[in-house]
Amino acid sequence: MAFTVGYMKKRLTKELNNAKDNFVVLTILPRDNYHELNHHMIKHMIKSKKNGAYVAINRPYRTIIEALNKEGIDHSKLFFIDCVSTKNDSMAENCAFIKSAKSLTNIGIALEQIYKKGQHSFVLLDSIDALSLYHEPEMIVRFARSLVSRIRDEKLCGLMIGLQEDTDKRIINEIAVVCDKVIDLSK
Repeated sequence: MAFTVGYMKKRLTKELNNAKDNFVVLTILPRDNYHELNHHMIKHMIKSKKNGAYVAINRPYRTIIEALNKEGIDHSKLFFIDCVSTKNDSMAENCAFIKSAKSLTNIGIALEQIYKKGQHSFVLLDSIDALSLYHEPEMIVRFARSLVSRIRDEKLCGLMIGLQEDTDKRIINEIAVVCDKVIDLSK
């Protein structure tokens, strides 16, 4: 049975509202509705948690900004870590550019700046399956577990996105164990 986008948005909102303080959630989204549900989740998090960090592994900063603008989402509340763009955008005050998602260490270093500033209440990682283009499943799981641990230490909320059709089930199972909740919108 396929769910409507409206139903999935309502379920996503309900699940996020019912999550405990400083939750860490793994969301499994269907590819066909990924962008719309991702934007809905961002809008919800900005409304409820204020400022956040968006680790962009799937799409470049400029593309995300344009899409959020079309949706009327205030992206000034987000700091981006762009792991996709091939060149820095010197006009982007709210973005750190990393040459590639190949370096999980560089992503971690960029996130350290987020933690040190203490101005953000959530971190969103978009997306786990995009990391699998560069890394073996064991490395992705180790990175995700480290990220979850650090988010908990900083008392932030964490969201990780996986695409139902593209994310290795072993990765999902290993990460799900350390998350407070798995929101699987593919079922």
